[in-house]
Amino acid sequence: MAKIQKLGPNQRKWLKAIESGEFKQGKHELRSITDRFCCLGVACELFKTKTTRIERRVDNYAYNGSAGAAPPFVSRALSLADGLGTQIDRKGSLAELNDAGKRFATIAKLIRANPANYFKAAR
Repeated sequence: MAKIQKLGPNQRKWLKAIESGEFKQGKHELRSITDRFCCLGVACELFKTKTTRIERRVDNYAYNGSAGAAPPFVSRALSLADGLGTQIDRKGSLAELNDAGKRFATIAKLIRANPANYFKAAR
């Protein structure tokens, strides 16, 4: 029988945030100038620290120099394989789901149904 992976506190905090309705969803960038967020951009906001560099660009914001993929501090906080949230089986990513138009609630539901497909460990 396969072991069921539980969600850690950072993962639960992030899922709660994307389900909250507080963040407007956008595509193709972590955070747009109009404050629309990719699901991973929400994580950037949640886990940024005093040392996180947030740079305003023409069309978007970059976190520690990254505007399209989550920087390493997000991957570490959530225990993701990489900055795109690539699935453990390498069949897709959270960024692809977001950019394909899947709503935050749908993304959260997919993650909750199989956390081990998205996270290396509970965090």
